[in-house]
Amino acid sequence: MHQSYLELIKRLRDDLPSRTLAAIGFTGLLLWGIDGLAAILWFAAFALNEGLELLIGLKSNKDPVKGALNRRLFCANMVFGSSVWVAGALALVKTGEIGPLIIALAILVGALTHVISTSLTYVSAFLAAALPLVMGIIAVPAVMIVSHAYPDAAVFQASIAMVFLLTYNLSAALQSWQRETKLAKTLAQVSLASDAKSQFLATMSHEIRTPLNGIVGLAEVLNNTKMTASQHEMVNLVRTSGETLERLVSDVLDSAKIEADKLELSIAPFDLRETIETAAHTFRTRAEEKGVVFSLIIPPEAEGRYLGDAVRIRQIISNLTSNAIKFTDKGRVDVKVDALEIDGDSVELRIQVSDTGIGFDPKASQHLFSRFEQADNSISRRFGGTGLGLSICKSLCELMDGSISATSQLGAGSRFEVRIQVKNAEALKANPRLPAHVTLDDALSLNDSSVGPTGLRVLVAEDNPINQKVITFMLEPMGMTPVMAANGREALAFYKIDSFDLILMDMMMPEMDGLAATQAIRAWEKQNNLPRTPIAMLSANAMSEHVTAALAAGCDVHIAKPVTPATLVTGMTEALFMEHDENGEPDADLQSRLIG
Repeated sequence: MHQSYLELIKRLRDDLPSRTLAAIGFTGLLLWGIDGLAAILWFAAFALNEGLELLIGLKSNKDPVKGALNRRLFCANMVFGSSVWVAGALALVKTGEIGPLIIALAILVGALTHVISTSLTYVSAFLAAALPLVMGIIAVPAVMIVSHAYPDAAVFQASIAMVFLLTYNLSAALQSWQRETKLAKTLAQVSLASDAKSQFLATMSHEIRTPLNGIVGLAEVLNNTKMTASQHEMVNLVRTSGETLERLVSDVLDSAKIEADKLELSIAPFDLRETIETAAHTFRTRAEEKGVVFSLIIPPEAEGRYLGDAVRIRQIISNLTSNAIKFTDKGRVDVKVDALEIDGDSVELRIQVSDTGIGFDPKASQHLFSRFEQADNSISRRFGGTGLGLSICKSLCELMDGSISATSQLGAGSRFEVRIQVKNAEALKANPRLPAHVTLDDALSLNDSSVGPTGLRVLVAEDNPINQKVITFMLEPMGMTPVMAANGREALAFYKIDSFDLILMDMMMPEMDGLAATQAIRAWEKQNNLPRTPIAMLSANAMSEHVTAALAAGCDVHIAKPVTPATLVTGMTEALFMEHDENGEPDADLQSRLIG
């Protein structure tokens, strides 16, 4: 009902110029057929009706009570508007002349046709507007008879015309109603199919990320053990392949969300340099392995805190930088970020990623940002990729009120430029945290430091045996003692009889999932007046609604799988050192609570 009301408001706003033009013409008819005062009064009533319509339409309130009141007022105004047109038409009928009579009929029929074409999506408004018009058409013969200004033959002919026109309009309304209903059912079926596809993709994402967590996690752990050069090379290949697969899964999910118009930004304060360096760190290593020079330039005047979606900004930079390195065999890749002030609050970030790679011809630029498109069909065989990355970058830029463009010369390199809108943010109090690109060596060094998550008892709720091993391999070298629970019910039971410094909670588990277990733990803490135990949600469910649900359930941070030693240590550090407000709730910006 609310959506139909909003659709009606939009249609009426779009049709306002044509209604205004018709009203001006009708005012001229009143001047010709009656007198100037009647014309002025009628146009004033029309203007009042339109003004009220716009005013009520602007106050579309999400509150159910206020929203319902606005819609009732809108329907009442529709009755008033229809009555204005009926009154004008009947005034013309009373003149006793055939010409004004025909014009009056045309006006009533035209108004009813307008109501049919615009109001069928919202039944209440349709009935409210159509009823006075139908009564007005029926009243025309009565006015003709009472006024004694028309011959009997004219009254008879007008009555026949009334019946015909009214029957035709009501029949048209019924047919339009049937078409609207059929269209609504079709759209509902399409929406259900889209939701089913999104659910399927979310499920597949979880099922793929769960074993992927074992692959990437174990590769990271193995990479920091003593091995031969050949073994290190093989482990790096496994790790790179796992990261590529994880990125592919994320791109497919993002593409599905864009198609379903469900991709949303998560706005929070972020530090520009930290965000950019986090995205660029991995690619610096990849460039060095290929013998490609990599440079990152952030002018001092661009540094600072901004309000935006740091995760999506990192995703844009990662996609562009990854492509630049992939398509560059020699030379250099440069990333430059500028901040151009628009006004006191708004800032335009300009991100430029240039390379000396293979480039592309002008024809390729026409479809470069389309889904599943690449500069050359041979690229998919030589370099791999799905052609989703640039399409996703374009959609993300548009969400941030920005744009993306590309220039290139075949064989001489390319340059991509992104412009996105962010807001200035006040400086936030810093939380003790590890660098965003912490390595396992950094984590192990915490054993000899007075700060950091070392020597802790950690309750791990994880139902997958392989992932239990992965977490154990990551925690034990840091001097931590993991206690494994196979599901949320076991984790809650362990928590009630023992004490832990930190809880790592998987989201999807049998018997009791991570959300229910987290809520039960928080309830137990309040019931027994216990201090808040940090909880980090480890989840292969990486969609925005899953992150929101995890934080709402009471976890302190959300760590997306596949988990690496870097993301695990960063997440644990955030959870352990997070400040809390007077109610004991996390007092931290959103971005610091989302890891990975």
